[in-house]
Amino acid sequence: MLSNKSRKISFVQCFLTVIMLLLFFSTIATVNAQTLVVNKPSEPPIQWPRSHNFDMQHIKLKLSFDWEKEIVFGEATLDMKAFISGIQTIVLDATKFNVKSVKLANGKSLKFEVDEEKIAITLDRAYKASEGISLIIEYSAQPKAGLTFVKPSASDPKRPYQIWTQGETITNREWFPCYDSPNDRATSETFITVDSKYMAISNGELIEVKEDKATNKKTYHWKMDYPFPSYLASLVIGEFAELKQESDGVPIFHYVYKEQLENAKKSFATVPEMMKFFSSKLGHPYPYKKYAEVMVYEFPGGMENITATTMTDNLVRDERAMIDNSDGLSAHELAHQWFGNLVTCRDWSELWLNEGFANFMDALWLGHSKGEEEYLRDMIGAQNSVLQRYNQGNRRPVSTKRFYHPDDLFDENSYARPQAIIHYLRHILGEEAFWKAINHYITVNRQRGLVTALDLSRAIEEATGQNLDWFFEQWIYKLGQPEIEIVSQYDEKKQQLKLNIKQLQKKDLEKPWFDVAETYRLPVDIAITTSKGTKIHQVLIDQREQQLSFSVEEKPLIINFDRGNYILKNIKFTRTTDELVYQLLSDDDVTGRIRAAGELKGTVYEPALLALIKVSKEDKSSLVRLQAVDSLANARGENVKNALVNAALNDLNWQVREQAVKELAQFKDKELLPVFQKVIDKDPSYKTIKAAANALGLIGSLEAIDILVELSKKHSWQDTLIESALEGLHYTQDKDRRVLDIALKYAAPGNSRYIRPEAINLLGTRAKGSKDALDLIRIALEDKSTSLNYAALSALGEMSDKDTLDLVEQFSKKTNLDPSLQAYAEQVVKRIKQKGAGN
Repeated sequence: MLSNKSRKISFVQCFLTVIMLLLFFSTIATVNAQTLVVNKPSEPPIQWPRSHNFDMQHIKLKLSFDWEKEIVFGEATLDMKAFISGIQTIVLDATKFNVKSVKLANGKSLKFEVDEEKIAITLDRAYKASEGISLIIEYSAQPKAGLTFVKPSASDPKRPYQIWTQGETITNREWFPCYDSPNDRATSETFITVDSKYMAISNGELIEVKEDKATNKKTYHWKMDYPFPSYLASLVIGEFAELKQESDGVPIFHYVYKEQLENAKKSFATVPEMMKFFSSKLGHPYPYKKYAEVMVYEFPGGMENITATTMTDNLVRDERAMIDNSDGLSAHELAHQWFGNLVTCRDWSELWLNEGFANFMDALWLGHSKGEEEYLRDMIGAQNSVLQRYNQGNRRPVSTKRFYHPDDLFDENSYARPQAIIHYLRHILGEEAFWKAINHYITVNRQRGLVTALDLSRAIEEATGQNLDWFFEQWIYKLGQPEIEIVSQYDEKKQQLKLNIKQLQKKDLEKPWFDVAETYRLPVDIAITTSKGTKIHQVLIDQREQQLSFSVEEKPLIINFDRGNYILKNIKFTRTTDELVYQLLSDDDVTGRIRAAGELKGTVYEPALLALIKVSKEDKSSLVRLQAVDSLANARGENVKNALVNAALNDLNWQVREQAVKELAQFKDKELLPVFQKVIDKDPSYKTIKAAANALGLIGSLEAIDILVELSKKHSWQDTLIESALEGLHYTQDKDRRVLDIALKYAAPGNSRYIRPEAINLLGTRAKGSKDALDLIRIALEDKSTSLNYAALSALGEMSDKDTLDLVEQFSKKTNLDPSLQAYAEQVVKRIKQKGAGN
């Protein structure tokens, strides 16, 4: 669900990160100016998988809509079987439904009670085990989540008319009555009546479209004949063009806006090959009769609804945007059709079986389609993300039943951490055994459909004979990762290398309810390089403190612990700077060179700086060049500056160029203006240009502002260049009137949704006391767009006066406000009050 891979970096995404940090730091209370007391988090409750007394068999929905009042009208026919004898009451999930009637299929009316969350139905008699029950519920609902009405507004008149759903984790209950948990599966049939100009898209096959010309309505009939959990039910309504492809006879549909059709052909050209690749790797063909991707307005990423993935419309890119936006999101959601849809986590505590495998398959596709280096790039990114968020306090086991709400589980520990763990699992088993085990896992579990980590572990053992209970215990059910300290000693007389290895991980005192592996069992490759070559030793680390001895004829030049970087870990391996320099320049393992470059970050040792400069230009791996550029951060001198300029202008990889520009930005050097100008004029990568715009903003001179003003006039895919200019202008300190004029211009209603949030944000720093600016911010705050809401709150927080405080306080007290948005609004109120506004 909602993978953010390959999404366009936007103002909103920055604020989502801010919100997570705010929630983390909200546990810190200030006692006085010098003292902080950390309030320990409370122990989350245990959330056991739900029990239910019926087994849903089939869901048939007849739906129509009141667009103005944002109401869904439905008739739900629910076919189910009693699990045990004596059932007289059925309780369904349904949020604030207005239920008109409940009947049996034979027409007999039934008594029912409705509250805020449920419909409790009294059956006409006691039913026996396995006896069928068919209920017909006529209802209406005004969803606050789960189903979104998109309509033009005075603030955004270009917004299309659309309806789309997003059911994961427990919001489909907002628009149809169901058992809204993963541990029940049913087939479906959906009849959707809409105005004739609209298409209606849902799960399964399109059976027919009936048109009533008298009412100018069409009814779309979709049928899904493979059972699935309720959170994967979907519908999308809007005006779309259809792009059709196929893969081994499976039709693939892409629904996009008509003006996007040509770009869509390029953006989704790889999906058929992607499906073939996954089918081949998994040894299991795509399991359904069709696949679709539907692009909708302001959708937060992608959602793997069975056979009908819903996607952000940002995914349709022009040729230039495809340079620095991969097809990873399409790969992630397609992989879910096996991992998550064909076999589904039994309950939300096992979410990693859905998301971790989807992330892994996404990385695998990148390696297949763009080269093995891209697989490694994705894996290193996942490892770094996990370790960074762990240090920030995001700590829990991959699988845990301790949480407040299932949405809390959608973090690195369900996505990137299990991706990295599966990567290590693949290494331990070996290529052939790994894929044999994964094929067996899918094959034996697809009939039942519901899986846990135990099912994966059992499948591995059945397919390969390898019992990996120890692996799952330490990596899946316990907190953290190994914290390793290594000390090496070479005895020239004995020609013996000794490695003293300690595992230092310990209990998390703030979350003592989570167990930590006291000692990890770690199969690991250690490569030892001398002047005579490299020898790889496969060893097992399985003690808290362990000494390994190796016969080595001469003092090693390189000791590469975990050659290939398969283990998610924190490691402290003290080596001399000269040893790191040699490894950087000479290790034949790319991950060894990356690690050496990383450990040299911040060095002032001249030979090390020269080595980093050399590698930034010459290493054949863009990953090593990228790390070398990053490790030159904070270093000064003409040699360093020239190396970064060379990387920024000449490297063939856009990530390296982008990073080099970011490092050059820290110089805040007016002499670099021509470099940033050249990047803006010549570089094909939008992301590199954005980095250059930010660099110009940090310089902030009149000449820099001139360049940004010109950039703000250039239209491009999704107004990316204008957005970059606005972001750069945000960093400028000069009170140039042109900055405010540009912000006022692009913050106004009628501008594209891609630039208004940045313009609103810019107003917050430039327009305190301006009535025109405050009016535009107020309009953005009242809009239904969350991106505009976040931007408006940020701007008001910057302006911080009596009027802005009143606005934010009123907004924060709104009912049915998105919880994350409300939390951010409350933080802004506190911030304004701390500044003394309104006193």
